[in-house]
Amino acid sequence: MRWAWIAGFTWATIGLLNAMLLFSGLDSEVENLWGGGQFLWVVSESGLIALLSYGVLKKAKLAAVSLFFYFWISRIPLLAVGWISLVEQPDMARFIIMQVLPAYLFFQGMRGALTFHFLTHPTSTSADSPTQKPAA
Repeated sequence: MRWAWIAGFTWATIGLLNAMLLFSGLDSEVENLWGGGQFLWVVSESGLIALLSYGVLKKAKLAAVSLFFYFWISRIPLLAVGWISLVEQPDMARFIIMQVLPAYLFFQGMRGALTFHFLTHPTSTSADSPTQKPAA
């Protein structure tokens, strides 16, 4: 689970830094590429991923499952709009590093949170449980 929340906080930090630097207009070549809608998308997505990563840090299984599925589902509109491109080789390498690797780490975090929950919350603790019966 550790790598999942680290990846989530890293993803959120990179997103916020990109949003602040590109939207602020410090670089005259890039200032016209970002509009207010893209800025709001990146800031809100970074905040949501940071919030869900905090949940993974606290071993919340709902946060871990939500983080994994949100990340994959949110990539679909980005592919449709063209913000994520898969046309050339550098685009494929960037896609693997920036999309597939975090998704894999989020998946491992989901597995870890579910395993942690399963191991720390036994399904039945009654006296007639087969695991609680004394040996004859």
